[in-house]
Formats: sequence, structure tokens, C-alpha cells
Amino acid sequence: MFADRDVTAELLTAHDAFSRQLSPLNRQILAISEAPIDNAALHAKLKASALDWTPSEIQALRRSLRQADQAATAAHVIYRLPPTIHLAKESAAIYSGSPYTRCSAVFLPAPPTAAVLIHELYHVMSRYNPEIRAALYALVGYRPCRVSLSSLGADLENIVITNPDTDAFGETCITLPEAGKPVTYVPLLIGNGRYDGTLDGWNSILDPILVVVHGNRVVVINGKTEYREMMSADYLRAVGSNGSTEPFHPEELIARNLQQALTPDSQAAGDFPNLQLLRTVREKFASL
Repeated sequence: MFADRDVTAELLTAHDAFSRQLSPLNRQILAISEAPIDNAALHAKLKASALDWTPSEIQALRRSLRQADQAATAAHVIYRLPPTIHLAKESAAIYSGSPYTRCSAVFLPAPPTAAVLIHELYHVMSRYNPEIRAALYALVGYRPCRVSLSSLGADLENIVITNPDTDAFGETCITLPEAGKPVTYVPLLIGNGRYDGTLDGWNSILDPILVVVHGNRVVVINGKTEYREMMSADYLRAVGSNGSTEPFHPEELIARNLQQALTPDSQAAGDFPNLQLLRTVREKFASL
């Protein structure tokens, strides 16, 4: 379904897993606000960002959908999607125009390429078929866990940036060696400033981290959450070395590898040195 402005406004203000997890900083980011903002004001901002597709844009969307379907069919990949998918248009100011999903909707600032649709529609499939995640996430070194993010320390709880593409935060962990012993982490994205609505501004405030967990709780010492920076050589090796431009969470790593496996981009080849992982991801999806 090509959502019109009114439907898009409803989708943007839906009460879903994403909206329930929004931190104060997350609300400011969505509203592009320098000051704290409540839900009512946020909803008004989001409604105002909803747009209509033009007839020519709908034609472009149909072409990309056909190309995405052809790429998936050629790789014997079948997307298990809900009966209705909304393709919704919103202002490029939201997340600097980065495509994203919520529930069964894909939000876009303009008609995307087939590769982008393959990436985003995977997130919808993952959301509606959570049982597939464990086997997929294992391909990039993650295992199922159950960590309550409500146990974050006060230093982080107000600056968490929730990824709208996954409801699986706190449900997957990775173990890495630290000083000769294994340490378990849950991936998290936090913000280190205010978003100004620009692409550079969006990239500059993102801070992907690995939060130390013990049992099913975050480790907090004297009110401070124990964590380390995510971007490191040991982490990239552990997740297969591919997709380092978007390493925030295994959901994104799988989407990036699937996108490159089904629609190879020669310009992005340097970000995917592990060709075996690409083949494995493609074969795993073909067997789902």
C-alpha cells in the first residue's frame, strides 16, 4: 500500500514498541528540537512530517519493488511478510532522510533503490517472524539473551537511541574476550548531543556501545553503567568483518549483509571483505 499523508500521520503516531521505548533524547531527535519535548508535541511534529507520494514516485516505487522481488527470487529467498505493507513518505529531516521501519510500515523520504527495499523489508520480516532471528544473528556472533534495559544506570537511561528497525533490544548478546576472560555485552546506541536535522549532525551524535551484562541485568557500579565503545578491531572480527558502516546491532548487520548478497554493490565491496559470510547469509535466507 502506498500510504497517503493521512495514513502516514497515523502510522507515525502509533503506540507501538518503538514509541513505548523512546527516551527524552530520542523524542528531541525525532522532533529536531533543542529543548525537551513531550509526546503531544512530538506527535504534532511527526504528523506535520507526513507527505503524499506523487504519481511519478509511485511508478518509481513499483519499479524498485519489482527489482527487489527479482533479486530475491533469483537467490531463492522468500520474504515472509504480513499481508499489508505500507510504504510511507515523510520529510527528509527525520533521521536525515534515512529509511526505517515501524510495525509493517517502511518510512522513506523518496522512492528507494531495490537494495534499500531488500534491507528495510527484511526488518519487517524479522519483526513479524522473531523465531528466525537466533539462527541469523548467530551468523554474526550473537546469541539469544534476556536483558532488562530498565536496569541501565542513570547515566544512560535518558540518552538511549532506540532503533525503530528492531524490537529485539535486550534480546541478543555477544561475548568477547577481555583481559583473558570472557565478557558478555548487549549492543546499544546512545546519543552524545542534540540533533540539528542534518546528515552530519545525525552521524556525529550517534555513539554505538557494548554494555556489560551479568545474568539478565546491566552491570551498574556506583550509578555508572559499565560499557565499552563498539567500534574496535576485535568486535568487527567477531561479527564477521562485514558491514562496518552500520554495526550497531545484529539486526542491521544481517540486513546489510543480505542487501549486499542479493544486490551486490561494487562501490560498497570494500565494506564486505568476508565473501563467505555473504554466501552463508544468502544460503541461510534461502533455507528459511
